[in-house]
Amino acid sequence: MSGIRNIPSLTVLFAWTFAGSLAYAGAQWTMIVLFAKLGNPAMVGQYSFAAAIAYPISLIANLQLRVVFVNDHEGRWPFRRLLGARYLLAALAWVTLPLICLCIRSSGRTTALIVLLGTSMLLDSLSESYYSLLQKSERMDRVGRSQMFKNPLCLAIAGITLYFTRDIVFAVGAALLGRLATLIFYDSAPETFRITSASPWGADAYALSGTFFARFRPQWSLRSQLEMIWIALPLGAVYVLSSFNMNIPRYVIERYLGPHELGIYSALSYLPFAAVLFASALGYVTFARLGRMFFEGDVPKFKWLLGRMVMIAAGLGILGFLVSAAAGKPILRILYRPEYAEHVDLLLWLVVVSGVACIANCMGVAMTAASQFRPQIPLFLVMGAVSALTAFALVPRIGLYGAALASLAAVTVQGVGGYGIVRRALKRRVASAAKDGRDSSLVADALVSES
Repeated sequence: MSGIRNIPSLTVLFAWTFAGSLAYAGAQWTMIVLFAKLGNPAMVGQYSFAAAIAYPISLIANLQLRVVFVNDHEGRWPFRRLLGARYLLAALAWVTLPLICLCIRSSGRTTALIVLLGTSMLLDSLSESYYSLLQKSERMDRVGRSQMFKNPLCLAIAGITLYFTRDIVFAVGAALLGRLATLIFYDSAPETFRITSASPWGADAYALSGTFFARFRPQWSLRSQLEMIWIALPLGAVYVLSSFNMNIPRYVIERYLGPHELGIYSALSYLPFAAVLFASALGYVTFARLGRMFFEGDVPKFKWLLGRMVMIAAGLGILGFLVSAAAGKPILRILYRPEYAEHVDLLLWLVVVSGVACIANCMGVAMTAASQFRPQIPLFLVMGAVSALTAFALVPRIGLYGAALASLAAVTVQGVGGYGIVRRALKRRVASAAKDGRDSSLVADALVSES
């Protein structure tokens, strides 16, 4: 099918993407509120610990194949090969979940919670395949609609289940069903293929999208898929390391202070996390354009767009700090319980962490758009070492404040290191463009002299 690509404006795309991210953040945060209101901080801690285990493992299934697919300007990997690669990685991740539970000797209920939560996240990774097709066609508006539909649905099902059962395992299992329904009836629906069919990378997928099973059927080319996975591996490793690094303070809290204190820390950290999701939404919207600017050698526009992103991220951090300083205590008292309001100073530190994380997120998007995959691995290894050393040194001594300082140290390393990598990549791109220009000029002079 051919047609004219109807791409919404960048403002419209951002609005939809941010709305979807806001729906995601709101659902995650409201889930924490439900556990705090209907349960206790220990229940919040159990959920946060399970998420800290399951989320990094679920990233194995993502492996940032979406980035590789969107950045594939030569059409090396069609959509259905991406889908097959995703199935391979999802199977590997799902097998890894119970093995991790066995290694950490978790209880039966904790294992069930981790496996159910991890399976929900793996369903999201399958949705990522269809999001990849939409993002490459710059139709993030439909991705935003998916998030706005899925997350409130999962929250409603989980909330009703939690209200009647008071059981966190049943609540997480109910949310899993909501994710499955969204994947089947919206993300993989024929409309997803129709609106991307005008692009070269969407035409082949649209041809086989008529039946239910065809929309999930991969195209197997194991050599090509392993090549795709190999290219995505450095960036996937970076994202796994990033998630693991940011969860290191939670692991240390759970070990030294217990699930009650982890529940307090997690509940407070979800409030400023909304700013990070805003920055992530901005990154999703601008990523494809940044990638094209770098690919085409348009370094000035790349710098201009990245600069705008950093300014917005910094503004978010400042605004969040001012609001938290002025009204943090009553906000915590209303949203959670009075015992949470006693930790308003901790909230301020976590807001600072989120502000720096927003800027670091912009640098991460820029690194990825510039195809700087492998240099990120040593950066995130250093980040993890800083996070672990700081957390193990400070949490036993100053408690939750030590965890916040460990997170702050980690995101600072990420932001500064990311800036250095992006700056070096842009210098090389300018030099490469200048060399290409000189070579073209020499060829033209030779042709003129021959004539």
